[in-house]
Amino acid sequence: MKPSHQTVLAFSASALVGLALRTRECFAVDGAPRCLTVYGHPRSFFIPTTIFSILLTSWPAREWLAFYGFKLSDPLDFILAVDTMNCLAAAGCLAVLYWIILRVTSSWKLTTAVCVACGLTTAFLAQATNPNEPMLGALWSFLGITFAIPSGKNACVQ
Repeated sequence: MKPSHQTVLAFSASALVGLALRTRECFAVDGAPRCLTVYGHPRSFFIPTTIFSILLTSWPAREWLAFYGFKLSDPLDFILAVDTMNCLAAAGCLAVLYWIILRVTSSWKLTTAVCVACGLTTAFLAQATNPNEPMLGALWSFLGITFAIPSGKNACVQ
């Protein structure tokens, strides 16, 4: 199987597991209710006491869902929407990790074991299955590493 197909499979499997394990406990992690600061505002805003990544995650989630016809009628619906977005971001993190390790080791068994171990840690699951802000930041970090790998390889060759 091609590495790209394996990576898509890793994303799909992690997304399904993450969505199945989502919690309705809004206070399982310390920052989850902060996404509600975005719920009541009709457009983007900045409050110095709010973590900036909440604005970068919650507000676009609300706008994208509204564009596709989903109505977030109450705060719980909004929390669940942001939670779903975090599950998908966590799945993206594991897919990128899978791709990186597969490139380095060429062993799908080792790569799968490492990604499953990472994805099932308490810290990863707690953040991935709640509407907290770290998962999108982790996804951007993993994507940055992904783009840095080919550029570093080219720099070493020259």
